[in-house]
This record gives sequence, C-alpha cells and structure tokens, in this order.
Amino acid sequence: MRSYGVHDSKYGLTIDNLKQVSIVTADGSILTANDTENADLFWAIRGGGSNFGVVTEFVFDLHPQRRTIFAGMTFFTPDKLASITEVTKTWYANTKENEGVSLATLITPQGFPAVGVVLFYNGPEEEGRANFKAYYDIGPVMDFAKEIPFEQLNALTNAVVPAGGCYYLRGFSHKGPDFGCTFRALQKVGEVAKGGVFTPSVLFEYLPVSKINSVTTSATAFRRQTAPNVLVMLKWDGSAPEKTYEARGIVTEIADIFASSQDGLSDSEKLGYVNYGHDIDAVPTLPLSHPSMAHVASRAELVFGSNYPRLQGIKKKYDPDNLFNRWYPIVPSA
Repeated sequence: MRSYGVHDSKYGLTIDNLKQVSIVTADGSILTANDTENADLFWAIRGGGSNFGVVTEFVFDLHPQRRTIFAGMTFFTPDKLASITEVTKTWYANTKENEGVSLATLITPQGFPAVGVVLFYNGPEEEGRANFKAYYDIGPVMDFAKEIPFEQLNALTNAVVPAGGCYYLRGFSHKGPDFGCTFRALQKVGEVAKGGVFTPSVLFEYLPVSKINSVTTSATAFRRQTAPNVLVMLKWDGSAPEKTYEARGIVTEIADIFASSQDGLSDSEKLGYVNYGHDIDAVPTLPLSHPSMAHVASRAELVFGSNYPRLQGIKKKYDPDNLFNRWYPIVPSA
C-alpha cells in the first residue's frame, strides 16, 4: 500500500499517515504491526503491497479539512495544448500545498479529441478561480469546476469509467509537462478512437511532491520519486474481453511515445506509480524455482529499488513459501 492523492502535498502519502495495522500473515497469525511492535513488518507493508498478508484493520492519523473545495474538469480544444503545456510548466514549478492539476488527452462523448484539465484547490471557488486564472485565460470550451463538498472529490471521474466496461490500464513516469510528447499522445488517442473499438485517454498527474519526498526512501518500503505519474487507459465494450491483448499493444505504443523523453530517469523511475497497472505475466502461482520467476523478481527489484534486499529478508521471515504472490511478488531471500 502507499496511495497518492490531492492532500499528499500537505500531509504526505497515505502510508505516511498510517499508525498501525492488524494483519493476518501466511501462517494464520493475527499480528499488530506499528513502529514498536513487529516494526519490520510495519515497514514492509508501507509500500510492499500485498506481499506480506491480509490487513484487517488500519489506524490512521486524522487531519482537519474544510467542508468544501473548488474542483472539477475543464475542457479545451486541441489547438490550446501548447498554451496549456506552458501554463502547466510555470504552475508546476511553483506549486503550493493546497492545489493540484491533472491533464488528460481524451475523446469527448461526442467523439472529438480534447484536452481536459482537472483542477483542485483546497479553498472556496472565488479563490480557486483566481488561483487558476492562467488556465481560464486560455479559454476552456466547457467548465465543470465548481465549489463542491469535499467528499465528492473522488467521484469526479466516475463518468469516465462506468461499470460494466472493459478497461486496460498502464502507468509510467515522465519528466514533466512536454508539448511534443503530449501532442503525439493526443494524435494517437484520436487515431485509436477512429477505429471505433476503443476509447483511449492519457492522464498526466501534477501533484506537489516535496512533502512526500521529505520522508526518506529507507523510512518505508515505498520507492519515492519526483517524476510525475502518467496513466494510459483504454475502454471498450464489456462483451469483448478478448480484446485485452490488442488493447495492451495499443497502450504499449502510447507508452513508447514517452520513452524518447525519459533521459535522466532511472529504470525504476520510468515504471512510475505501479498501482496504475503493470505488465507482469500471470506466473506467480509457479514454484519459486520456475525460470519465469526470474522475470518476476527482476521487475520487483525495479519497483522497490534499494529497499528490495531488506524486503526479501522480511518476506522470508513472514512468508517463506511465497503464499502472497500477486502484483509484484517479492522473492524471499535464500
């Protein structure tokens, strides 16, 4: 577990606000884990995902939150992409703890390519609109941002992912707002949509990360980084699950658009936020000695970076037979 969100810039990741868990481990034990009790396990689950057991209780810090926020989606025509990119570069270099922006290259319900800008400001609408004046000066063709109850924030994108459809997602990182890559992604989105089978979108998350990275990488199992997250999603009719492999190929083509601009990022950083989908083959149920496990282990090493050797030792202690072997399975140390 780790979890990004709009409050990361002020309070850090969800795992940075986790105080204690109750967890069922591979041998059936029910353990309490915190900074003083089973501290090694507590360290491991904060980033190690599902590798160590089933958590039945979380204890978190709570923080005060105003009743309403300013948030929502604005839509721009594709010819505004260059201006949006420049505004985002300037904004992202000077972010504050009470704001966040996501860009999206997508297809509107009417079938037209568009650029979406999702705005978040932890304050009243008047302040929010003033804060994002540079975006509004570009001239959105539709504006759904408004003052809403805070609890409605997570529902803003529900219409984009209705129940019953098929979805293929993949995440990675990029160095920051870049017109060339984003423009080519928008072109690809339009090209794919014309085929009439898939509805594609590419989401670029620009959230302030200084608070997240004020916690050292060794403090939890989560590999922290400064590169923004990107999520590619393809949606298609729920009656055609066999289209998955075709969708995977298209998503890979879109991801490759950004590969040329990844200079300066490590192989681990290029993976991005790994909860945004991954391409590990379905081999975790195989014995650890099976040759395919070498591929799984190498991907896990990239995900966890310098924390991987320590995670292997903790895995050997709590799950030596690799019962919990989904997602990015950690291979127990010898």
